[in-house]
Amino acid sequence: MKKLLKGITITLAAIILVAMLVACGGNNNNDPPANDRNNDPAPTASPSPSPSPEPTQPDVGVIETPDVLDTPVSLDELHTTLDPVLVGLWIWEEDGVSGYWFFEDGFGLREWAGIEGEFYWGVTDTGLIALQTIYGLELWYATLYDDDTTLVMTADGFPEFVMIYTDPNTLDLDDLDDEWGLVPALVGVWIWEDDGESGYVFYDDGFGFRDFGIGVQEFYWGIDAATGSILGLEFDHGVELWHVELYDEEGVLVIDSAQEPGFGPFVMVYAGQPQ
Repeated sequence: MKKLLKGITITLAAIILVAMLVACGGNNNNDPPANDRNNDPAPTASPSPSPSPEPTQPDVGVIETPDVLDTPVSLDELHTTLDPVLVGLWIWEEDGVSGYWFFEDGFGLREWAGIEGEFYWGVTDTGLIALQTIYGLELWYATLYDDDTTLVMTADGFPEFVMIYTDPNTLDLDDLDDEWGLVPALVGVWIWEDDGESGYVFYDDGFGFRDFGIGVQEFYWGIDAATGSILGLEFDHGVELWHVELYDEEGVLVIDSAQEPGFGPFVMVYAGQPQ
């Protein structure tokens, strides 16, 4: 009996040994043990590339005319030029009174709906009329028709204004503006300081005359009430307009042609009241 039990024990031990060898032989690859694999860091997914931002369009400024521009742009910054075709008086055909007067030296006057003012003007390289007013810069689209005798001006949000060229020499002061006034400080005799003889005489009723060595020329005079800086002289041959500066306390009058650039200035001194 003891021999039988000993044989069974030996047989069981042999069977267990064979089973252990088979189990070890089944793991003959290079895989790490399961517990080692569990210690490896978990694989991470590669980050997907972020989408490229969509291209943005450049911020293009839009000029809304004739609103005054927000930025302090000047005519010099716009590199404007003076177009001689625009020089002259342009009357709005709707009322026959309102309009623009463009002078050769870049100065200008306008009256519209009873509102009067002065400006400096120029034409941009894109054909816009630029007006430098006391409030800021205005830009207007402009087109000339009928052999340059009809001017159409418009702007964003505004209708077309059709204006007809008018020769200022065919007008008198009443045709130009009903607001030409007499300035008492201008009444008197004004002698040109260069020769001490030539000069102007202004009467308080609006009559006057001048003598610059080519004979006496009579006129009616007035100062533009809107600006106070334009002297209008109405002769038989037409109207002359002059930039005027009056230094009342010093008794000095300076005039400079608003129609012929470079004609002036003429400096005159006060010489008393007319006889």
